[in-house]
Amino acid sequence: MQRLPILALALIAASCSQRDLEKPRIGLVPPSADAASAVIRRSIEAAAQDKAELAIADSLDRQSAQNALAEALFEKELKAIAIDPVDVSYVDPIIAQAKAKRVPIVFFGLEPPRKTMRSWDKLFFVGTRREEIGAAQGEMLAAYWKANAAADRNKDGVLQFVALTAVEDEQESSRQAEAAAKALGAAGIPNLMLAEVGVEDGIAAARKKTAALIAVFGDRIEAFVCRDDDMALGAADALKAAGYAKGKRRVPIVGASVVGVPGIPATVAAAIASEVLLGTVFPDPAAQGKAVFDLAYALARGVAPWRTGWRITDAKYLWVPCRKIAKADLPPEN
Repeated sequence: MQRLPILALALIAASCSQRDLEKPRIGLVPPSADAASAVIRRSIEAAAQDKAELAIADSLDRQSAQNALAEALFEKELKAIAIDPVDVSYVDPIIAQAKAKRVPIVFFGLEPPRKTMRSWDKLFFVGTRREEIGAAQGEMLAAYWKANAAADRNKDGVLQFVALTAVEDEQESSRQAEAAAKALGAAGIPNLMLAEVGVEDGIAAARKKTAALIAVFGDRIEAFVCRDDDMALGAADALKAAGYAKGKRRVPIVGASVVGVPGIPATVAAAIASEVLLGTVFPDPAAQGKAVFDLAYALARGVAPWRTGWRITDAKYLWVPCRKIAKADLPPEN
């Protein structure tokens, strides 16, 4: 057997050691530098310390700029890239460049269509499922229903609720409402969705739609399931004006915080503390940022995604759990 000279062995060992110490370069393209996306970005940066070199390009909420910035990043010998798309309808040019360079993509924030995700085996997505948010909302309502006999206004044993969904996100928010109903059923509570109403963004729009719903259904409404916290606050305003905010007439309202918001907004926390809202569901952005980095880092090193410690479904999706925030979960006042 031929033996390598000691010097050659030393050089090979040094070379391997140097490769082990090299930090892979990972691209990061958030939609903008605003507070909402900053939380996930800071979490990614914290996770990357001493592990990877990040090449960051803010796209200022313009898809054309995001595409151009991604193209420039691909020239920097990236091993992986993480992108929060400005518009999932126009990510094909980014995917084409990634395929040409053999650079895996981790999408987060906005979820590309399933057809797009199936177009290449190096595309992944990190997020929180709307179904999980809805299930958490349903669980919160179930706990309230069981603890408050007055919640069943007409004493028929059926929780009748209204769902406020988003016009621009109709399919996803409808799944959220349906998951809430399913969770209520799983808790042994028969339920009926009286109406599912699409709402434009904003508290004022939700207030107006809720007032119209109260005029139609009145006392039959026993709960509101809202796609987000702005809708929940708008619904609360209308219910208060109609006398459905306190005591036996109280109608419980559950919302959901927007991914990336740095903690529960003060207005929402105050509404929960004062029992204007029953609670909200928080898609933890810090955990999402950690998951984005863990997945991108594994891909950059050629490590199988399921070896990150996170569960991967359909070989493409990493779903980060959300948290329920009710009055008891709020930090104590100083």
